[in-house]
Amino acid sequence: MTGNTARGNSEDPMSTDQVYVMPASPSQLGLWLLGEMEPESSAYHVPVAMRLAGPLDPGALDDAVRLLGVRHEILRTTFGLAEGEVSQFIHAEPTWRMEHIALDHLTAEAAEEECRKDSAARAAAPFDLAAGPLLRPVLYRLAENDHVLLMAMHHIVTDGWSMGVIMNELRALYSERNADALPAPALQYADFAVWHRDWLAGGVAERQLDHWRADLAEPLVLDLPTDHPRTAVPAHRGARVTAALSERDTQRLRELAASQGTSLFAAFQAAFAATLGRHSGQREIRIGVPTAGRSHAHTEELIGFFANTLVIRSEIDRRLGFRALLGQVRARLATALSHADVPFRDVVQALGHRQDRPGQPLFQAMVAEENMPQGFDLAPGLRAERFDIPNATAKFDLTLFVADSPGGARLTLEYSTELFTAQTAERLLDAVLALSRNAVNHPDRALCTLTSVSVEDQVRLSGWSRGPAAVDEGTTALDLFHTQVATAPGSVAAVAGGRHVTYGELDERAGRIAAALLAAGVRPGQVVGVLLPRSVDLVAAMLGAWKCGASYLALDAGQPMERLASLVRDAGAAAVVGIGEQAREVRGVPPSSTSPSSPSTRHRTFPARGRRRTCCTPPARPAAPREWSYRTAVWPTTCAGPPTPTARAVPPWPRSTPAWPSTSR
Repeated sequence: MTGNTARGNSEDPMSTDQVYVMPASPSQLGLWLLGEMEPESSAYHVPVAMRLAGPLDPGALDDAVRLLGVRHEILRTTFGLAEGEVSQFIHAEPTWRMEHIALDHLTAEAAEEECRKDSAARAAAPFDLAAGPLLRPVLYRLAENDHVLLMAMHHIVTDGWSMGVIMNELRALYSERNADALPAPALQYADFAVWHRDWLAGGVAERQLDHWRADLAEPLVLDLPTDHPRTAVPAHRGARVTAALSERDTQRLRELAASQGTSLFAAFQAAFAATLGRHSGQREIRIGVPTAGRSHAHTEELIGFFANTLVIRSEIDRRLGFRALLGQVRARLATALSHADVPFRDVVQALGHRQDRPGQPLFQAMVAEENMPQGFDLAPGLRAERFDIPNATAKFDLTLFVADSPGGARLTLEYSTELFTAQTAERLLDAVLALSRNAVNHPDRALCTLTSVSVEDQVRLSGWSRGPAAVDEGTTALDLFHTQVATAPGSVAAVAGGRHVTYGELDERAGRIAAALLAAGVRPGQVVGVLLPRSVDLVAAMLGAWKCGASYLALDAGQPMERLASLVRDAGAAAVVGIGEQAREVRGVPPSSTSPSSPSTRHRTFPARGRRRTCCTPPARPAAPREWSYRTAVWPTTCAGPPTPTARAVPPWPRSTPAWPSTSR
């Protein structure tokens, strides 16, 4: 591949009004389509701000930024249609100039606050891909020797690797104020885009697509519990939380990864996958991983959108140790990288999805490595350090950014505020860090035994276990629930999938289920199986069993039918509460030929001898609740082997229970 051949003689100077037209790369095409759909979205903006401490020559910095545009055509490129094809329009001169904003008339604190506020607004302002410019440089003067440089760009002309190239070149160009301070690029991004398209057309793309069709054949969506219901069309609103792993733990995790022939980044990817598996309950987790996309010679020093996205599957078997999971991640990363040339957009289309629709069908969580240095010397006596500006966007549900540094790894979790609260995001990030620390200490211990609870949460849980107030010795969990129903029936008792249910509504649901159980012949002291997905209905069924004086046996619908039937049989369950015919099969009752029950009577109760369900009013509280004890059928779960049943009498609940009424909304 040679530079500029597609545009004729590169020695001929361009006139100031001359524009070269070149095809857009497949990756650029995908972002152009998203830009047409959501022109006001800032999800694909790439802002970077650096704080410059020391004597600064603003004119020299102006020249350095301008020379970047002279050296790299992509920084003076706009996008539009040419003969019906999405194309790059490469202009002869940069169409932007650095804007200077003086804030040194304010106090130091006020100047910094105004800088963060203004830079965030400028970073989020829409880009016009057709008119440009797609780079907006701004220099803020906070004090004589205190400045902030903002480089706001659209992702269609840059990527994470490119931002590192930009900072490295700025350092040289600032000192010399001459484009000749650096060797001329061997080629330009547009040349690579043409070569890459032609190379893929030679059969490479189809061979790699065959791999992805097989690897991602079965659709899968990350099913994390959310704080807010998911909307049909995401608005990409987001925020970030940050935490760090100590230098010692980072080094130990790096050494563990190296022992498996992989990197610190892969170790955090494994920890993130294990955390998502634990919180979602899913055995398979799919995570998006961006790659540099710079395997061709001469591309490492270029600016442009080279990055591609791979989808990495992880099998979260809780019997595995972290070392084994890390080996699995390493192997799958290696396989994916050998099929990383085909653009992600083509993979999406090959699997039957459309790129021009909102949302990401192949993954909802990403792990990305931050390549840009956190700090460097722009010149002797002039130090550049990352300046964090507020982020209000999220491309995906969750994105974990990993930045390695001598002082320890810095993790940033970008999250969709449409789905999660800041508290949830902080706890997810804490869980990743806690799991990483424990994995270093016990790399071969089964994942199901490794804690992902942070030290802070352990202290909080310990405090909760002591309870805020004493209760009568004979008080039960059901007593406390009924007290809350009586005192605050309109308060929210449970939230699941965006549904809010009050204590009064939950009590009514539980009463209907209890009535059906009693009508089916369930009596105090017996066991009721509960075969329901994680939901408000699951809580109602548990309470319904208690209202009858029975204990409940929670059943996981994801387990094999034979295992569930064995649990029900060993527990001597008098009935099973479930949806559809699965509950019948667990009880050994032949499937019914009738249609499923309506939503108003969605809970089906199947007694041991197949008695028909009848309707009756909710039962009153047991007349003599102290004559029988609540019992819970317990099967201590191990990482392998069959469950061993034990019967456990549960007297009035432990002291953590009194916190329920005091912490309700």
